[in-house]
Amino acid sequence: IALFKQVKQIRPDLIHAHSTKAGMLARIVGYLTGTPVIFTVHGWGWRGFSKAKRALIIALERLLSRIANCSFIFVSNSVKSDGADVLGSAIDKGIVIHNGVDELKANDERRTDLIRILMPARVCAAKDHETLFRAFEKLDGEFKLVLCGHGTDSDEFVNTAKSLAPSRFENIDFLGVRNDMAELMWGSEVFALISNFEALPLSVIEAMSSGLPVVATDVGGIRELITDRENGILIETGNEQHLSEALKTLADPHTRKTYAERARTDYENHFTSQKMAQRTFDAYLDVLKRP
Repeated sequence: IALFKQVKQIRPDLIHAHSTKAGMLARIVGYLTGTPVIFTVHGWGWRGFSKAKRALIIALERLLSRIANCSFIFVSNSVKSDGADVLGSAIDKGIVIHNGVDELKANDERRTDLIRILMPARVCAAKDHETLFRAFEKLDGEFKLVLCGHGTDSDEFVNTAKSLAPSRFENIDFLGVRNDMAELMWGSEVFALISNFEALPLSVIEAMSSGLPVVATDVGGIRELITDRENGILIETGNEQHLSEALKTLADPHTRKTYAERARTDYENHFTSQKMAQRTFDAYLDVLKRP
């Protein structure tokens, strides 16, 4: 009701919504007020829920997808494909605009004697810290694992790490929530994002912009960012041996430097915030030109 009143008062030419809940409310209000809506889909809301909640969200999305004055922006081709599998041709009125981020300048003086692996990710169903712990346990040499994000400093999480990586436990830092990501990336040699599912993670793009080689799970839109063995390494979901071998590969300074330079170039060519903003503005103009 509050959103409906605001739209009636402000009378915007266009509503742009993000997230599942906001996207649903915006489409309903757009329909009631005759205001065109763009809904940016960062990931479909039916993922990771119980069967009953998933069915409810899918039913609502199918109903709302019939609204004529709504267009989609998808943050990756993977997100668009996932939607097509459920909503069919209803998502045809949408385009892919990859996420972009502001530049994190590269650090050209990274260490070679100690390989610090950074994984910034909250503890949740989407992230696969357990596979990372098991892979880390298999490593030899000077590796340190740096973990940050909500829940990474909890007793339960720390105990899980100790049980899965007992011999290397002393080489793991549990930092919890941090607001100095740029500094953490500049102080690392390898960036890791080990996941069960993803859309198009901003953290990987930030790592690319800061000149970090990336090892990540081949899920969602990550392969739209990382080309295996060119600007990083992609691994199979839940495959600790594959991950361990990838990290050993990145122990070589030349390999890290080669992947990092290519990742930085790919960021500059495709994933800057300026490129995303321009494409989004063009989408606004396209919607507003429609009869």
